[in-house]
Amino acid sequence: MTKVKFKHCFIVENGIYQEISYTALFIGKERNPEYANRYFLPIYGCLLEVPYEEYKREYRARRRDKYVNDIIELPNSDRDFSPLLVY
Repeated sequence: MTKVKFKHCFIVENGIYQEISYTALFIGKERNPEYANRYFLPIYGCLLEVPYEEYKREYRARRRDKYVNDIIELPNSDRDFSPLLVY
């Protein structure tokens, strides 16, 4: 799996999104301590700062989708059901 470098990163400063460079956000492979307590989601090839609740909701949905896809792809499964997805 290759590491994706995003062209644009946006942070919230005083209620307004401001663009910063990816190298400002990450120093080598480590996150810049100045931005350590912020949460980012990859959206349309950009990293966008989001509130913690939105970050948690997005990754919970991704984990759920991965789990459901893994169940569906089980070979020779004894289970005869279609998973019910509730959002």
